[in-house]
Amino acid sequence: MTRSRRREAAAHGMWCECRVRIRLVGLLAVVALSGACNSQDDGALVHDTSGTDSTVPYTDEDLGLDHVVDTYRPVDISFARFRTAEERWAAEDELEDRIYTTSGHELERAAFELRLYTVMLAAEDTLPDDIGRHKGILFDALYEAVDECSAEAGWPQIQLYDVSNDDVLKYEREFGLSLEMFLDLRHECSKYAVTYPTLDPQYRDELLSRRREHFMQAVRDWVAANPDLVVPIEYHEGANTPYADRYPDS
Repeated sequence: MTRSRRREAAAHGMWCECRVRIRLVGLLAVVALSGACNSQDDGALVHDTSGTDSTVPYTDEDLGLDHVVDTYRPVDISFARFRTAEERWAAEDELEDRIYTTSGHELERAAFELRLYTVMLAAEDTLPDDIGRHKGILFDALYEAVDECSAEAGWPQIQLYDVSNDDVLKYEREFGLSLEMFLDLRHECSKYAVTYPTLDPQYRDELLSRRREHFMQAVRDWVAANPDLVVPIEYHEGANTPYADRYPDS
């Protein structure tokens, strides 16, 4: 597949991934009490590099930001972690289920983490061009590696992304690649591709570090702009409780 075709495919979303955005829009409407994912009110403080400021009395460690950012997986590499889209949705449901099956501080913390997830999802759209979701060095290296893996596995005619259910049925009818075989091939090739084997390891790590910092900064900015909505890992007297009334059935 040509680079321009890959970018066109990614702009329309990988197979079955469109539901991720739709689902999270609904969650965002529930959890977002104020402010936009990527914006701040006029005059809002920007989180300083030490992890504290005069408005948010918590460090990054207090809020577990490193863990939240490190466990986030951008949409375009989700099949490296999940074999099917259904598995990804189930993982998302686990986080939402924590809200509806717990109470007190655990509920508040789960809702806060879900809110940060939506912040990072929105931040994918503002990644710098060279490490962007739909173009750039990481993008090109990812999909080149997927194509390379598929070809080396003996399926050069198979496209593993931006495919419909009809396409998968066609693969089985014309090439003998069953749905289960397709899912296995896509999962294994995705795991291979996210190592970015075509890039120099040092350069790859530099790009991935920049991407991680982009998500971290988006989270820090939101925290600084919404101090009343942050929930620390450990409960203490006076900790914010902004989410419980949004989940009356929990």
